[in-house]
Amino acid sequence: MHDANHGFYAKSRRVNKILSYLMEVIVASSLNWRMQHNILHHTYANIEGMNEDISLEFSPHAKRYRIYRAQYLYAWFLYGLMTIQWITSVDFVQLARYKRKDLIKTQHTTYPKALFNLILWKVLYYGYALILPMLVLDIAW
Repeated sequence: MHDANHGFYAKSRRVNKILSYLMEVIVASSLNWRMQHNILHHTYANIEGMNEDISLEFSPHAKRYRIYRAQYLYAWFLYGLMTIQWITSVDFVQLARYKRKDLIKTQHTTYPKALFNLILWKVLYYGYALILPMLVLDIAW
């Protein structure tokens, strides 16, 4: 997925595009990933405020909170909740932010089309991850 989203997994653009959709299967937007990773991360490596991969808590200027000392205890639980956050809000918030930054046009699409595709993939995810197992398995509603 990583190399396909960079466009370097295969010589064929079509193969790279198809493989990039593996992101949607695991509930993340490949479009958002390309803007965040290919543009913001690689263009602004190590520049706080531009590179979304840089964690502010690792900055020498960041305020240190006492609660951080116990991260090894609670991080596992919170990390498990990230999928719920991702399927409900993260991709939508990112897409809106990338619209404001005028990054969507770099992906040769429009905001309405990107939003439609994002909603479609989320609905498909809910269908195969939640509804289909409930229909196939003996799970009480």
